[in-house]
Amino acid sequence: MKTYLRLSILSCSLFFMYSCSEVIEIEIIDAEPQIVIEGSVGTNGDSSEIKISKSVNLYADNVFPTVSNAIVILSDDFGNRDTLIETSSGTYKSNHIFGQIGATYNLEVQTENKILSAISSIPNQVNFDSLIIIENIATTGGPGGPGGGTPGEIRYQVFVVFQDPPIEKNYYRFVEYVNGVQKSRIYISDDRLTDGLTNKLILRNSKKYLSGNVVTFEMQCIEKAIYDYFNSFENLNGGPQSSSTPANPYTNIIGSKLGYFSAHTVQKISYTIP
Repeated sequence: MKTYLRLSILSCSLFFMYSCSEVIEIEIIDAEPQIVIEGSVGTNGDSSEIKISKSVNLYADNVFPTVSNAIVILSDDFGNRDTLIETSSGTYKSNHIFGQIGATYNLEVQTENKILSAISSIPNQVNFDSLIIIENIATTGGPGGPGGGTPGEIRYQVFVVFQDPPIEKNYYRFVEYVNGVQKSRIYISDDRLTDGLTNKLILRNSKKYLSGNVVTFEMQCIEKAIYDYFNSFENLNGGPQSSSTPANPYTNIIGSKLGYFSAHTVQKISYTIP
């Protein structure tokens, strides 16, 4: 499918006081929809979960159709193998394969006459020491800094604290939940500048929470491939549902240009806003 974007270019001359307008046509070729996989195997004892959808074209609404009736097979290096159950449209779960530190997991997806695959291993766990949430009273308008927001409004700074182990390379992802609902913002970090040091990372600098909100942050120790995936979204100023962007992020899925399969550690700390 071809889409044409019409642009009007206006040029003015101060010396002759006239203007001219020219209409040009730019041909934009829409990409063929891609299968998108968002897969997770964690050490928290929850079901392994694979979500499958399809990308949309650049100017389409951000509604990503799910993919049902796929054959999804998950296996590990202990000899376990499971065909996942579709629990809701496009969501497949395994109640037999769970994440273990040091284990490697293989994913195979068969759908629309295509075979997609991925492999991921769970790295060593770095302990999530503490979650620090500091209350601030806004004194100036605007969202920037701990004083941002409506004057007198309560805002919060959020820090996560952990001790990075020396020598080994480590990659981290942090996921925010409010009242059990996952938020879309991406938080990732590596130890390129903090190897072997105590980390106190600020994740939120001027966040508004409501009294009674249960705020949970999940710390994941991830592979470099998964770090690169989420980092590519940051570079695109997008997020996990940004597959309508003209440039594609990095992926560890073989057979598709979009998606990820992550085996990782899981640790959570919660705080209730007073």
